[in-house]
Amino acid sequence: METVSDGDNQPQSLESTWKPLFEKFYKHMEAEIATLSKHLIESQTNLLNERTNLQNEIEHLKTQKELLFPMLTKYENIVNINIGGQIFSTTLQTLTKEECLFSAMFSGRIKIPEQNGTPFIDRDPTHFRIILNYLRTNVFVSPKTDQEVGELALEVEYYQIKSLLKLIRKQTPDGDKILVEKLLFHPIDHHFGVVISEDGLTATTRGGCDASLYAYTNVTWNKGVHYWEIILDTEPGLL
Repeated sequence: METVSDGDNQPQSLESTWKPLFEKFYKHMEAEIATLSKHLIESQTNLLNERTNLQNEIEHLKTQKELLFPMLTKYENIVNINIGGQIFSTTLQTLTKEECLFSAMFSGRIKIPEQNGTPFIDRDPTHFRIILNYLRTNVFVSPKTDQEVGELALEVEYYQIKSLLKLIRKQTPDGDKILVEKLLFHPIDHHFGVVISEDGLTATTRGGCDASLYAYTNVTWNKGVHYWEIILDTEPGLL
C-alpha cells in the first residue's frame, strides 16, 4: 500500500485553511469599497447642490446690485419721507447706512406707496425722531417711560434697524421682556426663493423646500423657550 507523508498533506491543509479567510476578507473589502463609493457620490451630489445654491445667491445679489444704482439716481441726496402724515427730511446716506426697511425701499427691492412724490409709510411718527437721530449720530437717547420704550421697540422692529433694537434691549431693564408685535414674516429678510404675502402671515416657496430656504420674522428673543408652529407651503403648480 502506498502511503502519503505528512509533508505532502501540509500544502493542501494550509490552502483549505487560508482560502476561506481570504475570500471572506475580499468580500469585506468589496463591501467597504462599495460603501465608500456611495458616500463619495453622495458628498459630490451635496457639493454640487451647494454650488448651485451659491451660484443662485450670487446671481440674485448681482441683480440687486444692478437695480440699486439706477434707483439711487432717482433720488437726490436730500430726501423727504412721509411717516404717518408727518414729513421728515434727511439724507439718503443716513437712511441707508445699514440694512433695514429704508435700504430695501430705496434699492427697489420693495415697493412703498408715494404721496405727491414722497415715499409714504403708514406708521405712527411719534418716535420716529428718535430713530432718525440714531441713524444720524449712532447715539440712542432712550425715552423716559417703559411704555414709550415699548412703543419705540415696536417701531424699530418694523423698520428692522437691528443695531438700535439691540441697544434698546441692552440699556433697558428687562429688555428681553419688551412686548413686540405679533409674529409676522418680514418683507425683506428672506431667501429669494420665498414669497411673503402682503399681510406677512404666509411664506411660500417657489418650488421645493430645502435647508437653504429661510424667512425671518419680526420677533426676536434673548432668553427663554418659545414654541411656534409655522407651516412653509409650496406655491401650487410650481412643483
